[in-house]
Amino acid sequence: MTRYILKRLLMMVPIILIVSFIVFTILSLTPGNPGQIILGATAEKEDVDALNHELGYDRPFLERYVNYIINALHGDFGLSYSNQRPVFEEIFLAFPISLKLSLLAILTAVLIGIPLGVLSAVKQYSLIDNICTVLAMVFASVPGFWLSLMLILLFSLRLELLPSHGMDTPLHYILPVFTMSVSSAASFMRLTRTSMLETIRQDYVRTARSKGVPENVVITRYALKNALLPVITVIGSYFGILLGGTVLTESVFALPGLGTLILQAIRMKNVPMVMGATIFLAGMFSIIILITDIVCAFVDPRVRAMYSNK
Repeated sequence: MTRYILKRLLMMVPIILIVSFIVFTILSLTPGNPGQIILGATAEKEDVDALNHELGYDRPFLERYVNYIINALHGDFGLSYSNQRPVFEEIFLAFPISLKLSLLAILTAVLIGIPLGVLSAVKQYSLIDNICTVLAMVFASVPGFWLSLMLILLFSLRLELLPSHGMDTPLHYILPVFTMSVSSAASFMRLTRTSMLETIRQDYVRTARSKGVPENVVITRYALKNALLPVITVIGSYFGILLGGTVLTESVFALPGLGTLILQAIRMKNVPMVMGATIFLAGMFSIIILITDIVCAFVDPRVRAMYSNK
């Protein structure tokens, strides 16, 4: 297992390099330059060229990329163009907000989606199953930006029950967390239902029922434990996606998280900030997937035996 973990950690290096190269290329191909964006459209060309030279943006593409990677390997990810502060200092200030949102959202999605998926599978083809299936399909297809705006209109403007922006109290997290968790909960519900339907038809489940084991024990101890393995894998993936995909939610609800920071950096073509945030998120996503695999190994002895041989 230790060898497997070390191998996966080493695999993060080429993944981060590939991601950083793609993002750096895209930023270089987009129109505009940092000097023009920072100084404004009315700035003199000499001033813009001087600032781009100071930032190193007038150098060839490969030279800029190689210099960035060499500096990053020494722990220097550059300074933000907007305030001349270290990139990771800005990231570490914004990341806790995104992390809190993502944790609350994934926890809410798990607490809603998995129980409904189990109930829907146990009550297959019943009214409850049909209602859960329809709701899951509806919420999985609802655009996040539309849902967040509708929630603000209803609960903030009309009913005046919940705040529409900020993060001062726990109430401020209700609307953004619900917006982020709805689609994930729908996916967890559908996957749990499918996995449970496959599991409860297995021979060992029928054997347990024939021996007189209570139905609730059959479902929770025999069926659910094995049905959760693919669900755990998807939960880890969704958590990584939520962690890096809070841009829309943070923008709508005016939350100063990592998503908002990246969006502002893209608008200003703040290359060090975008690159630093991308590398950070790529590393976090790889670690989350690794932790998910380790959890799966502890849940399923077959997976643990497979990893122990690597």
